[in-house]
Amino acid sequence: GASLVVTPITQLKTDIRRELTQSMLHGEHVHETARRILSIKDGAGNQALPNIAPFRSARERAEVIARTELSKAANAAHLQQYQANAKVLPTLVIRWSSAMCGKMCTRCGAMNGQIAKPGDSFECGVAAPPLHPRCRCRIVSEILSIEDYTARFGAPEKMVYSFLKKKTTRSEAVRNVA
Repeated sequence: GASLVVTPITQLKTDIRRELTQSMLHGEHVHETARRILSIKDGAGNQALPNIAPFRSARERAEVIARTELSKAANAAHLQQYQANAKVLPTLVIRWSSAMCGKMCTRCGAMNGQIAKPGDSFECGVAAPPLHPRCRCRIVSEILSIEDYTARFGAPEKMVYSFLKKKTTRSEAVRNVA
């Protein structure tokens, strides 16, 4: 039989994913996540994350990985929830929100305020941030009026208001739209 060869890079990626997951589960800050990544050891007991250009240090590289991957996970979770919410809120959209500060790049500045339907790509070609390493952007949900939604995207695909025509309990309404 064929043996499975695990390269040091493959193992490092697996170890980083594990530490990112643990950090998210514990609600840790980016700096604590970076410390977790830096604590990963190679087979000889040395720090496994090498310092490579353009980073000034392995610590800086770990912080970039932590910030970018935590942002990616948070935005993906928000997007998944917004897609589920859009099934019962047909005029729900997502808005790109850039961190409006001195660290913001021109690409992110150009994206600020743009809207898309949950699951569709923004003009930059991605469905949610991050747009690049160190990206501090996020997505937020917004409910447009039917007129505004229709002007931008056409009529909503599915209007789910039939349960409002008769008196129902909250649990019946949820069952009716599910």
